[in-house]
Amino acid sequence: MKIKRDLGHLEGHWLVGVYELEDGRCICVDRGTSNGETMTAWWKDSDEPEFEVKEILEPCSFDDDGEPLQYDLIGFEEVY
Repeated sequence: MKIKRDLGHLEGHWLVGVYELEDGRCICVDRGTSNGETMTAWWKDSDEPEFEVKEILEPCSFDDDGEPLQYDLIGFEEVY
């Protein structure tokens, strides 16, 4: 699930990020439910059940030895 753009936070819930994906759907991700590896997510404006996702991160800056210093969030992977 690749992110097209970050839509900010769900109104009144600053720990819930809303993202538009490349397929046009919007996903809500509750960072307050993070166990360090996965988070609870759901499709915005849908009655489908919640599911677990893991962040997909891509290095965006490196130190002098080529080791990653920072990462960009580029998507989510559903965890079964």
